[in-house]
Amino acid sequence: MAERFFLSQPVRENKVTLGDDQAHHLVRVMRAKPGDQIVLFDGCGNEYHATIADVSKKSVSLAIDSTEFVADPNDPEIIVACALPKGDRQKFLIEKMVELGCNQFVPLKTSRSVAEASPKVIERIEKQVVEASKQCRRSWLMKVGGQETVESLIGSFADFDGSRLVADPYATRHDLLLQPDACVIAVGPEGGFTDAENQSLRDSDWTPVCFSPNVLRIETAAAAAVAIARQAKFKRSLS
Repeated sequence: MAERFFLSQPVRENKVTLGDDQAHHLVRVMRAKPGDQIVLFDGCGNEYHATIADVSKKSVSLAIDSTEFVADPNDPEIIVACALPKGDRQKFLIEKMVELGCNQFVPLKTSRSVAEASPKVIERIEKQVVEASKQCRRSWLMKVGGQETVESLIGSFADFDGSRLVADPYATRHDLLLQPDACVIAVGPEGGFTDAENQSLRDSDWTPVCFSPNVLRIETAAAAAVAIARQAKFKRSLS
């Protein structure tokens, strides 16, 4: 199976040149040479089967052999607004969001957050999305939104056409992730949302939902929520 690489620039006259990280991986890691075949994807459903024409230290030139459009299988939409954990757990979180079929990830700043989504962090997350998409053979990139507070999140999704849910280990509803419609799921930090944040969400028609009898870590809760919701929506699409 051909290796996959992300294409961030448009194809012109069935030719394209890769630079930066993608070229470095091809040249230094994969030891690519003219005649080798790879697959390029643009994150919007377009896949390009290509043959390497020329290799230099900093770039790789390719000829496009064929193009294929892949419909996004991750439908309806699942959005996760989530407080960021620290360190390697943050990378794990993003990888699982991509692999499990989250459509959009929104970093959430709360009163008890331990990490913030600075522009540098957002850039790192976007790179992690690309790498995870290459690995899991996903053709549509997960979108990464700008950092939101609880109050700004409420405003941003006031007109959202779907379910607005809050992960809460003490909630009495257990079935809301099984609904067929689109959903946005808010996941708080390790210490949970404050009483004031929870009240603001409830007052704005965000519904608490419990999907585990245990208190989960941030990345576990987000992954579990997406896995349950995506599986339910996938099953319904087959019926």
